[in-house]
Amino acid sequence: MRASATENRASRTHESRAVCALLCLLAPLVLGAASADEAASSPPADPLPELPPPPDPVAAPSAPAASNAAPRERSTVEMARLDAGVMYVRGLKMLGFGTLARYQVLVGVIDLDVVRFPHERLGFEIHLNGGPIGFDENAQVEIGLSGAGLVAPLRWKGRAPGSFVLGVGGTFEYGRPVWLEPGYHGAPFGVARFRIFPTETVGLQTSYRFVPITTNELALQEHDVELGVSTGLLQVGARVRVDEVRGGDPLRLYRSIGGGVFAGLVVF
Repeated sequence: MRASATENRASRTHESRAVCALLCLLAPLVLGAASADEAASSPPADPLPELPPPPDPVAAPSAPAASNAAPRERSTVEMARLDAGVMYVRGLKMLGFGTLARYQVLVGVIDLDVVRFPHERLGFEIHLNGGPIGFDENAQVEIGLSGAGLVAPLRWKGRAPGSFVLGVGGTFEYGRPVWLEPGYHGAPFGVARFRIFPTETVGLQTSYRFVPITTNELALQEHDVELGVSTGLLQVGARVRVDEVRGGDPLRLYRSIGGGVFAGLVVF
């Protein structure tokens, strides 16, 4: 009887162990199926909110084109200019002590002008000129250097800025062979200049220069008038020259008139 009881207990122990082992094998399958059913029956999770699209890249401001750049402010009184021109001159000259003779000549001119105003109203100018008098075998050369002190009594701004300038100075030049003996001479002169810019690209300038020259025999007065039109760095214009000479025996008035054109580079 004891042996049977012992065998019964051993048999139950083996059965319980078998059941536990079976449960251990089936548990993962049962739990996995339950999880799948719960996942299938549960509503889907709310989707994440969509982020707004990135803003379009803003192009960096590019430098304005040179053609659209604001024009440089031009000076109403200062100037640097290099030009060349030609002038036709004709008139009367004196032969001997009083004989009249007609003459005509073609004159070439190269000019360099620098006008500066260190002060708003006060400035100075330097003028260098030279060129042939005549273009034949008898041609001579005219060379001159002059300087003047300037004052600007009128300067204005606005839509059409401009100025009116007056000056007095001196010139040192080789004498015009028509009237003076070959050699160098000096003389005072006066100048008046008007400049205006009616538009942003166009400038107008006119000037008058008076040079009195006196020798032992003659009294010469030179009148030079100039009108120029500029756009950008280019300036073109016309010049008129009138010479009046008194002298001789008997005393007479000799007059010559010249006119010509010029073109050059100018910076205001």
